[in-house]
Amino acid sequence: MIEAVGIDIADTDRIRQAYHRYGDRFLRRVCSSDEIAALGRHPSEPERFLTGRFAAKEA
Repeated sequence: MIEAVGIDIADTDRIRQAYHRYGDRFLRRVCSSDEIAALGRHPSEPERFLTGRFAAKEA
């Protein structure tokens, strides 16, 4: 079995644009219901939260 650690980079501006353009549709496509609920606990920085989740899923 191969085990590795890596870093994935996501562009916050790109996520911000998609979030503002598509809103809930973007959230439902990218996030689970638990992640959407967690987003509600980070109202001051939604783009930062979403970028982190997106990068983790792309890794």
